[in-house]
Amino acid sequence: MRRRPKGNIIYSQIIDCGLRRKENQDAVYSYTKGDFGLFVLADGMGGHSRGELASREIVKTYEEYVQTLDKREKSISFLTLTHEVAETLRTANERILRKYSQD
Repeated sequence: MRRRPKGNIIYSQIIDCGLRRKENQDAVYSYTKGDFGLFVLADGMGGHSRGELASREIVKTYEEYVQTLDKREKSISFLTLTHEVAETLRTANERILRKYSQD
């Protein structure tokens, strides 16, 4: 799928379950605004139980994070952004552990 967002970013995204799996456990998320882009690839766990749910949870958590970015009136520094992106991944990991490791 090829997209041409506003700004200078042109990107493509594709996922494939590969030759060994019947189901694709990968999930992707792309966000662009002007010259800013955030791209997330949540690679499935190679057939591990609930890998597709974990991938979707990561994407969902980043979608929620981007909503907070859009609501901000001021821009943030690259260092702050880097910290927040890493913290969002930690949040996604905690959600996955809480939701899916109880079984």
